[in-house]
Amino acid sequence: MTLPATAVTTMSAAIGGQVNPSGQQTSYTFEYGPSTSFGRITTVVALDDADALEPVSATLSGLTPDTTYYYRVVASNATGTGFGPVLRFSTGPGGLPAVGTGAASSTATGATLAGTVDAHGSQTAFAFEYGTTTGFGSLSAIDSAGDANGAQQITLAIGGLLPGTTYLYRLVATNANGSAFGDVHGVVTPPSDTPAGAGRADATIAAGATHTCAVRTQGHVACWGTGLGGLLGDDDYDAIAPSPVEAIGLTDAVEVAAGIEHTCALRAGGQVDCWGRGRYGQLATGTATTDSTTGALGPEPVPGLTDAVQIAAGALDTCAVRAGGSVVCWGENAFGQLGNATTGQSNALGSNVPVTVAGISDGVQVSVGRTAACAVRSGGQVACWGALGTTQSNVAVAVDGVSDAAQVAVGSGSFFIGANGWACAVRSSGHVVCWGAGAYLGDGGSSDAPSRGPVELPGLVDATQVTANADHTCATRSGGQAVCWGANDHGQIGDGAIDPSFPDASTMTPVAVTGLGDATQIVAGRQYSCALRRGGSAVCWGANGQLQGGNGTSTDDDVPVAVSGLADAGKPPG
Repeated sequence: MTLPATAVTTMSAAIGGQVNPSGQQTSYTFEYGPSTSFGRITTVVALDDADALEPVSATLSGLTPDTTYYYRVVASNATGTGFGPVLRFSTGPGGLPAVGTGAASSTATGATLAGTVDAHGSQTAFAFEYGTTTGFGSLSAIDSAGDANGAQQITLAIGGLLPGTTYLYRLVATNANGSAFGDVHGVVTPPSDTPAGAGRADATIAAGATHTCAVRTQGHVACWGTGLGGLLGDDDYDAIAPSPVEAIGLTDAVEVAAGIEHTCALRAGGQVDCWGRGRYGQLATGTATTDSTTGALGPEPVPGLTDAVQIAAGALDTCAVRAGGSVVCWGENAFGQLGNATTGQSNALGSNVPVTVAGISDGVQVSVGRTAACAVRSGGQVACWGALGTTQSNVAVAVDGVSDAAQVAVGSGSFFIGANGWACAVRSSGHVVCWGAGAYLGDGGSSDAPSRGPVELPGLVDATQVTANADHTCATRSGGQAVCWGANDHGQIGDGAIDPSFPDASTMTPVAVTGLGDATQIVAGRQYSCALRRGGSAVCWGANGQLQGGNGTSTDDDVPVAVSGLADAGKPPG
């Protein structure tokens, strides 16, 4: 007896039946083929000499998709040959997948490509080829279309595109039978929709040397770590907080910035409040002294500054962009990092009130390091002042070769000595360029000679933000991933390793941070890093001996670890 086929796919089927040997040694096979003439048989199988119906089966493979097959069981013994009834089944559509390239939507630096894939019952993978010519040259991520029959809509996002550029693309799908190609379509990226400076996220998390702070969505500021000198803003000179505590009196903060001895917050109305030690004038209270105990245990307003739109803190300095585009700075000025055409003495007051940076009237974002500061201008140019690499100036000087910056970050090879800093900028295309101290640029160079750049980092084409500090740099990518490069002696790279050697070739180019795929913002502190995640939580990794990781321990971490009790970090609504 022949039984109906089961498990029928585009190229295979299971067939079966029943045979009664009638007490004699018996063998069986199946005849099958695309007509009742069959033409093929399965392997002959021996049965015992039972006198009862026994199940028999065979698996057919290598069939032709979308074809009707006929089959029957055939059994033979010494008395002759018996044939089961002829049945049939049809394989599903198959062979090469069917593909159709669809329309795309685009931003200045990315696109979402669409199409349809019919897997025809075979496991199928798909991707998009794309480029500025029909040679394409780039391939998107590869995804699975499964093995279902019937057309399914698919999309894939690509990044790192150039604004105002025509890209050609087509869908490619591949299964065991080969590859199928969709028609070639085109998409034009609009002119840059990322104005200069807009690449920066509002700085709702900040990292210093021993403490970290974050803005909460209700406008409060939470800080943790070792706050000697009032760094945490909770009215305690000797505060030590293994998990977040709130700075007093802030209910409308939108940004926060942290140095090694002070913290500042930008309020919704444009005012700036600072707290901590003020011995270099970094609190801008109009008074300063070399006495390390002088400062503020809670937020105090910066006099006369009511129109700030962005703030940044360096080791011993603070700067702000004002609504009209000018930039003001205050604090230590040994290297000319206030940018007001003066230079002070090391370990001496630079300015305890905001002074205007010379040569900047159209600033949109500023970043401050140990010995230098840089600003992005409205046209995308970058200007820097102070000591950066081999350049030192007490007024803003343009950086050659960077004219399309969306955001800039300044780092320093030492928090305390030397003018061996570097800077990195995210371009409107999502690429990153760096210049300054060679070992920190992220292009694989290990030379500490501070004379290189700007150099473009390999493989980083979809950056959304960059951050730098004493010995390393990090960036977020458009999909929420994060990468870091530089020193890794405390695990600050976040790749699951701690390596005291520096420079180390393994971290001289961007390295993915382990387990972080939903970062909205990242910040580099001194020998540690932190990031905000979608949903408002935060993670930190690297040095944690001063509790700056906020996880309740003092152990260094080589992968991201959640900050305890913080689930609502981020810019307040409105």
